[in-house]
Amino acid sequence: MSEPDFDDCLRHAWTSGQNSNNSDPIVNITGKLKHCSLHLSKWKKSLGSSISSKIRDIQSNLKNVQSYTHPTDYHLQLGRQLENELDSLLYKEEEYLKQRSRVNWLRLWDKNTRYFHQFASSRRAKNQIISLLRPDGSMATDTDAFVSTIEKYFDQLFASHNPDKELIDRILSGITNRISESEVESPNCPYTDNEIKRAAFQLANDKAPGSDGFNGTFFQKTGI
Repeated sequence: MSEPDFDDCLRHAWTSGQNSNNSDPIVNITGKLKHCSLHLSKWKKSLGSSISSKIRDIQSNLKNVQSYTHPTDYHLQLGRQLENELDSLLYKEEEYLKQRSRVNWLRLWDKNTRYFHQFASSRRAKNQIISLLRPDGSMATDTDAFVSTIEKYFDQLFASHNPDKELIDRILSGITNRISESEVESPNCPYTDNEIKRAAFQLANDKAPGSDGFNGTFFQKTGI
């Protein structure tokens, strides 16, 4: 998001995305975000070298400039320019790794990049399901078996087994209403622009509400 052309690229992707005829606004905005994601991915590739390779190049150039025994004004100015560019790239790398690893306690200028690479890889490994134990003692070891086992477990967990209707009615009769009729209808009211904006600005900066990876900072700073 800190790249100079990011705003223009995002604006073009958002306006060029096809509007769905679906009456559900959630479906429409999801389609827009998906289009933006594809467009931004292509744009990122067009930028060329990765941040890491750019950092290595600048560090190498800076080392050469600083090796002069009697630097000229040009060398001093070039050194300051390279240092500024390096600081900017290190900050971008830090922010990227912070989002990738989802570590909340990273603070500005903590350059533990190797650790965060390892943390992100470790997190993916821990999130894998190797096997599930079925009620009959057998093991589910593949994706289809996982889905079937989980579905059966929750079907049985939440299913009713010969409920006593008279007992249920007697229990329900002792439960009084705690909210008014208007409060019952409130969740069914259309969302207002202010409610949506307030919810978006309550998102944590590095937390994404969906699987598309768009986090709080994206919605708050782009105005999407």
